[in-house]
Amino acid sequence: MYEKLLYPVDGSDLSLVALPHVAEIARASGAIVTVLQAVEIVTEADAITVPERRGEADESIHRIVASLRDQGVTVAAPRVIEGDAGRSIVEAADADAADLVIMATHGRSGVRRLALGSVADYVVGHASCPVLLIRPPQDG
Repeated sequence: MYEKLLYPVDGSDLSLVALPHVAEIARASGAIVTVLQAVEIVTEADAITVPERRGEADESIHRIVASLRDQGVTVAAPRVIEGDAGRSIVEAADADAADLVIMATHGRSGVRRLALGSVADYVVGHASCPVLLIRPPQDG
């Protein structure tokens, strides 16, 4: 069914919402998971903090990889890359010939979404493979 899954994360707790789904699908299908985080440079000032953010991303990804491996999932070498998150995810999915991208979505809508853009919308609209979006539980 699935051989290669791509699990993009952003270093937030929200991206961990998709972790149980990634683990379940990977175990059920025997797929290999690649964990990816893009470190975006928005302004020149951001470029100064990229090494620090890369270090934080490496730590975060290694914890996720360890969790997946503890759950019996085969994980490819994790990747932290610099660039636009949406484009980086789509390019990684194509380069890895991913069968499925599984990612959390912030679930924004309306004006806020238009103002901030939506990585999930970009990936859904541009990925050449299916994308499974996991929304966080709604506070009640």
